[in-house]
Amino acid sequence: FLCVFRHPAETADSVLRECRRASYLKTLAMDFDRAVDVWTLMYRRVLVERSRGSWLFVHYEQIFTEGGLDRIAGFVEADVDRDFPERALRRSQSDRQLPGRTLNLYEELCRIAGFNPSG
Repeated sequence: FLCVFRHPAETADSVLRECRRASYLKTLAMDFDRAVDVWTLMYRRVLVERSRGSWLFVHYEQIFTEGGLDRIAGFVEADVDRDFPERALRRSQSDRQLPGRTLNLYEELCRIAGFNPSG
């Protein structure tokens, strides 16, 4: 299994933008806190499931590096289209506050992926 994740606040902001943009989502009751809760529950479950099968965890930022793409290619044992990741599609940046449980989970995912969120 390949698990690509990104910062929970950026993900939540992206979800909110998509809910405003996509007509089929306009009636969805979604706010920042709920989007963060969904992120937290989803990745908590992923960590439970990681005992089943082989997993590679990759932070979203790592797919823009040769090293990250090399890790993915090695894991899936196939060539990876290195032109596919488009940095221009990264439209969300957020410095919103997050619950401690969410930050702890994000830090755990970063550790597993070998990603330093501080740079």
